[in-house]
Amino acid sequence: MNLEPETRAQALAQQGEAERLGNGGKELGQQGKFEEPLTRFQQASRLDPSLKLDPQSEVKKLTPIGLLSQMESFSAEHQFQEAMAAYTKAITLDPNVELSSDTLSSLCWDGSLNDFSQAVLPACEKAVLLSPKAAETRDNRSLARAPTGNTKGAIEDFQVFMAQTEDRKAQLQRQRWLKTLRAGKNPFTLEELKSLRG
Repeated sequence: MNLEPETRAQALAQQGEAERLGNGGKELGQQGKFEEPLTRFQQASRLDPSLKLDPQSEVKKLTPIGLLSQMESFSAEHQFQEAMAAYTKAITLDPNVELSSDTLSSLCWDGSLNDFSQAVLPACEKAVLLSPKAAETRDNRSLARAPTGNTKGAIEDFQVFMAQTEDRKAQLQRQRWLKTLRAGKNPFTLEELKSLRG
C-alpha cells in the first residue's frame, strides 16, 4: 500500500491550515490585538515550519498599526481615554512605529476641547516632536498646556502660532488668550471650550 499520496495530502492540508491561521493572525494584529494573533502565528509556525514565521516579530509589526487605527476611531468617537490607551500600547510595542503628526495633533486639539487636556498631552508633545515648526501643532499643544499648568509653554506655543499665521481672527483670539495667561489665569473656561467646539 502506497502512503505517499496520503502523506502529501496531509502536508497540503497542514500548509492550508497554517496559511489560514497566519492570515487570521494578521487580521487580528491589524485590529490591535496581541495574544490572539501571537497564538495563531505560533500554531501556523508549528504546522508549517517552511513559513519561517517569527510570531513575536509578526505581532510587534502588525499590532501597533492596528492600535493606531483604534486610536483614531476612539478619538473620532470622543473616547479620549481609550484613544490614549491605544496610543500608549502602540508605542510600547514598537517605539519606532510610524506616527502621523497631524493625527496626533487632531487628537490633542479634540481631547483638549473636551476637557481631556491631561490625558492627551503625551500625544500633543509627540506631535510637536514630529513637526516642531508646524504652527497648528504648536497651537493645539498650547490648548492642552494651559489647563495643565504649563502657562509658560502655552504662551510660547501661542507666540509661535501667531508669528506664522496670517489669519487675523485667529491672531486676535490668541492675543486675548495670551492676555489671560499672562494675568495668571486659564483662558479655557468651560464656556470658552464650548464656543470652540461650536
